[in-house]
Amino acid sequence: MDKEVRHTYDEIMALIHAGAVRASEMDRRWNERHEKAMARMDRAEARMDRAEARMDRFERKLEAIGKLVQAGMKMLAQNQVEAREARRETQELKKSLKAFLQSRNGHNGNGHRRR
Repeated sequence: MDKEVRHTYDEIMALIHAGAVRASEMDRRWNERHEKAMARMDRAEARMDRAEARMDRFERKLEAIGKLVQAGMKMLAQNQVEAREARRETQELKKSLKAFLQSRNGHNGNGHRRR
């Protein structure tokens, strides 16, 4: 082969080799970045799973609190009804006691013998 052709051939081969090295380096860097991205994605998914578990626990607690509030409201309504009935009974008892005391006319039962 002629020296000039050989020189041109060597330059072309050097360029091809340099391109192959660059391509290999780019592949290596891309693979590293891809692996890091996949690791980040795995960590993000794990965080999301933990967050969903926390939300599920929170929702269950919130539902339980809601049930407690509803039960408490029912109890409060029942207590109010019972309190009204107790007040009504107390008023009736006061009236009957007052009527009883007035019917006695202030005497202990032996007052009719005095004269």
